Amino acid sequence: TGVQTCALPICALGADVVSGSRSEGNLDLANLSSVREFANSFDKCDVVLACAAEICTEKGETSVDGFDKTFATNHIGLQALLSEIEERNIHPSRVVVVGSKLERNGLVDPDIVRREHGKKLNGRPDKQFTPVKHYGDTKLCNQLLTTTLAERWPGTKIFSVSPGMVDTGLWRNFPVWFRGMTWPIRRVALRTCEDASLGVVYACASEEAGKEKSGSFFVDGHVEPASDASRDAKKAKELWEVVEDLIRDRGLE
Repeated sequence: TGVQTCALPICALGADVVSGSRSEGNLDLANLSSVREFANSFDKCDVVLACAAEICTEKGETSVDGFDKTFATNHIGLQALLSEIEERNIHPSRVVVVGSKLERNGLVDPDIVRREHGKKLNGRPDKQFTPVKHYGDTKLCNQLLTTTLAERWPGTKIFSVSPGMVDTGLWRNFPVWFRGMTWPIRRVALRTCEDASLGVVYACASEEAGKEKSGSFFVDGHVEPASDASRDAKKAKELWEVVEDLIRDRGLE
């Protein structure tokens, strides 16, 4: 949903958009082979917009490559795509990652990620697992990615954006009874995809956003500080290296 909603206004600005998503059948970020195939479908890129997301409601769901599925979709696949772009010497002017303020409550330990081969992100007890907490963990990973990418790609502006609380297709993963119970609240209190896309398009295309420091975190068109944890350059570098090794172990580098 987010891919198409953001692509339309960007197309209206005159951009040539190459979009990828599971619904389009040309990109599944939870499948590293699919990521490589998609990366080979273009040879230049001015802006990378990463807005795919997953919330798995059952603990222990894994991707085709054997990683935690939420982590694979939200983070490993994104880093794999960016690594492919880096390897092919494609130099976008901006990378925009759709993040979330939930990253402020996220937890990630690169040592645990390595030890558990991408199946676990931290030492949180299993009984404390909730889909939203786990989603927040992966969004912290995304913020750490922007921190290290801002150093790796000094010629590219690296931004992340919180679109707010949005009534998106992610809700499809929750039980029917929960979707039914929350539907009236979601209709009234949450943003539509169209409203949420405005801040994302701003970060991608506006001249004003382009003047901000690489690594900036946008909320409703304004820069806000991301969490202290996400700005830990040492941990960001460690996570990049751990995920890089996970990708390499699957023969994708």
